Amino acid sequence: MDLYFVTGNKGKVSEAEKILGFPIHIANIDLPEIQSLDLNEIVKDKVERAYEKINKPVFVDDVGMFVNAWNGFPGPFIKFMRLSGSYDNELLLKMLAGEKNRAVIVKAVVGFCDGDNIHLFEGKVEGVLANEERGSAGW
Repeated sequence: MDLYFVTGNKGKVSEAEKILGFPIHIANIDLPEIQSLDLNEIVKDKVERAYEKINKPVFVDDVGMFVNAWNGFPGPFIKFMRLSGSYDNELLLKMLAGEKNRAVIVKAVVGFCDGDNIHLFEGKVEGVLANEERGSAGW
């Protein structure tokens, strides 16, 4: 069976191939994304649209960072919280300056569609945001 991953990120594909143990095709297609704080709703919609476009077994993913002090915001909108188009954390850290409750949950949801069924898989990590950027591998 050929499996397709809708992403432009070759690193994600390599990671998925290592986990699954077989090659995956990249489907580099643009998908409109609904705006919602519900990550599962976003991924379900994206995987349905992806299957409609390529008509092959496909999966998509999305990620969100849910800040406890902000009642879960920005969640899936974390991708829009960057300065100058870079993928740094400067804006998020500025907005959290002085905040004592720095607890967050980072969730990743993968959606799979084979044409008959849609399956969603969620992983999450709880943590506390540092006061400054550390390392060089992103968040």
